[in-house]
Amino acid sequence: MVTSTWASRPERLYVCARAGGRAQRRLFSLAPAVLLATGLLAAAWSGPLARPAAAATPTGKVIAWGDNTYHQTDVPAAAQSGVVAISAGGNFALALKSGGTVVAWGGNDHAQATVPAAAQSGVVAISAGSDFSLALKSDGTIVAWGDNSSGQTDVPALPAGYHYTAVAAGYKHSLALTSGLFGTEIAAWGYNAAGETTVPVGHRGNIPVPLTGVKAISAGRQFSLAIKSDGTVIAWGDGTAGQTHVPAGLSNVTAISAGPWYGLALKSDGTVVRLGLENHFGEAIVPTGLSKVVAISAGSGYGHSLALKSDGTIVAWGSDNDGQTTVPATAAGTSAISAGGNFSLALVAQSIPGAPTVVVATPADGAAGVSWNAPASDGKSPIIGYTVTSSPGGKTCSTTGALSCNVGGLTNGTAYTFTVRARNAIGTGPASAASAPVTPNASATPTPAPPTPTQQPTVAPTVAPTVAPTGAPTAVAGGSTGSGGGNDTALLVALALAVGIAVGLAAALTGMLWRLRSRIEVSARPTGDSPPNDSPPSETPPGGGTVGPA
Repeated sequence: MVTSTWASRPERLYVCARAGGRAQRRLFSLAPAVLLATGLLAAAWSGPLARPAAAATPTGKVIAWGDNTYHQTDVPAAAQSGVVAISAGGNFALALKSGGTVVAWGGNDHAQATVPAAAQSGVVAISAGSDFSLALKSDGTIVAWGDNSSGQTDVPALPAGYHYTAVAAGYKHSLALTSGLFGTEIAAWGYNAAGETTVPVGHRGNIPVPLTGVKAISAGRQFSLAIKSDGTVIAWGDGTAGQTHVPAGLSNVTAISAGPWYGLALKSDGTVVRLGLENHFGEAIVPTGLSKVVAISAGSGYGHSLALKSDGTIVAWGSDNDGQTTVPATAAGTSAISAGGNFSLALVAQSIPGAPTVVVATPADGAAGVSWNAPASDGKSPIIGYTVTSSPGGKTCSTTGALSCNVGGLTNGTAYTFTVRARNAIGTGPASAASAPVTPNASATPTPAPPTPTQQPTVAPTVAPTVAPTGAPTAVAGGSTGSGGGNDTALLVALALAVGIAVGLAAALTGMLWRLRSRIEVSARPTGDSPPNDSPPSETPPGGGTVGPA
């Protein structure tokens, strides 16, 4: 467990850390005159922290992919809008909302995803470790929760005049930046078996002083990285894989990221440099020609890396055992990235929706029906409603998604135009182009959508019912009514067809009767009689045609 103590005597600053069962004490001895000259006795804390630059990006929604064993890629609804920062841990994830609250999901075996009440307001920065979490608040304090087996959540108390300004959670140790006596310094606590919390010292002349002028930090598995204000990198802790070996001449570094056994450094020219020799799955081999990079993240799992380019696209390399380097199409337009243990996070920027198009107004009695088309862009946040506004008068109507509504309270005889705005969870978009002017009047009916034509009933003449054989054609009435109209013609055709069918049936029935009569006469004739030589006279049955005996 780590303990940090600031001595009661102002000229002595003690930092105690327990490493491998041995307590380590580092002593910085300062003369009282130096203390007074540098203002230690004056308060350096001047007010609440401003939101970090990384959190000043447009709000967005979280996209996740890769390993989902612990539901770490099942992004909750609360993290699908209004997010300003993300951090991927070993098997869980954190998201910081614009209102200063923290959302956590995924693995929770050490309560690392159970956000305490203290981190539900005023948070300005977050960092997810292997299985613990850190949150920096606007008052310069840190809230820590989750696994504390190595003291990684025992945040050191700072002396008066000091406050925390940044946090970084590693495997089992924590780093933070502080502002105080010498400017920006590094605080470290937690596991220290490889010296990962033994921060290098600086010097002023021959006097050892805390390392100052640091502008960024990153905590890896058992090593730590920092960027100094001059753009150079310092590293300490486990260096067995070369991860603490800073390449000669490395400068102009703007961002760093420490992974399990390697590190990445982003230069001001948009190129990426690796630190370390270990390369299990290609995670430390920066893709050839990678450029225009604005952010980097080294994963904490089996080894994968992410780079965000200036056009909002993501480049991923290394292990893809769980799909952690298969970037989904939904990650287009990303503003921040974070690589965790075999899964990845992206913050996709959201914005207000675009303007609706094709606004059409139809006059009515003291009202107007207005319809429109949805905007070309929803700002990557679903549209939740529209508002129509008249001019003049500012009369409105609203919907929760429908593309038409009626505006009432208008004055008949006055010309009006109408504009429409769409809204999503981010806000309300710009107004559409105005509709063509319309003038309400007492005889008009609002028609925001094309009306369904109404058919007038048709009256058919009374006819005797007929029975048609199966499969006989059926006449279908339709069209408009009126003298000489299409309905009368169709009815006459149907009537003629029915009469023809009836006549045909009568003729067929007559023929059958003649055949039956002939058979009866033959069967009734005495035996031996010869049939007559004459045939019965031909008859013409009703309906036409000649029918004789069979």
